[in-house]
Amino acid sequence: MADDDPRAAASSVMMTVALTSFSMLFAAMFLTYAVVRANAPAWPPAGAPSPGLALPSLSTALIAASSLCHLLFERAREAGGARPGLFWWSVLLGLGFLGSQALLWRSLAAGGLPPESGVFGSLLHGLTWTHAAHIVLGLALLLGTAPQARRAAPAGRLAVRNAGLFWHFLGIVWGLIFLGLFVW
Repeated sequence: MADDDPRAAASSVMMTVALTSFSMLFAAMFLTYAVVRANAPAWPPAGAPSPGLALPSLSTALIAASSLCHLLFERAREAGGARPGLFWWSVLLGLGFLGSQALLWRSLAAGGLPPESGVFGSLLHGLTWTHAAHIVLGLALLLGTAPQARRAAPAGRLAVRNAGLFWHFLGIVWGLIFLGLFVW
């Protein structure tokens, strides 16, 4: 499908609508978190264990590296070089991110912060679970562009670009989750 094809324009509009709606979803979740945190006498609430920084930092490094690999892949593809290895590294690092999230959830539960542990635990798990569900969707989008990753041809350029936009969006959202929930 050529980029001047009406279906290509519709694809761009659909990605814009999807990113806008996902932005609103995460904005609502962050707003809920901010209101609860601002109204709490202490944060984390008294008696709630600290989630620690080791696993969230690992997750951050993995998603940042994945996004960087995909960005480099996109730029190389636009310049006429296929560079499929960068594409596959972005996918593998994305899978590593999901694995680090599973370890984080297990660690939180073992450390006394399961989802049912109160408002702190439920917000922490709710935001990270929602993000992980979107990561699964992002990986599916990336894998859907795998045939285009093997070649530098113009065909599929928009699909690769749209999948990349979604993937980078998820990296930014994780950065906000990391800063808002684990650092501050």
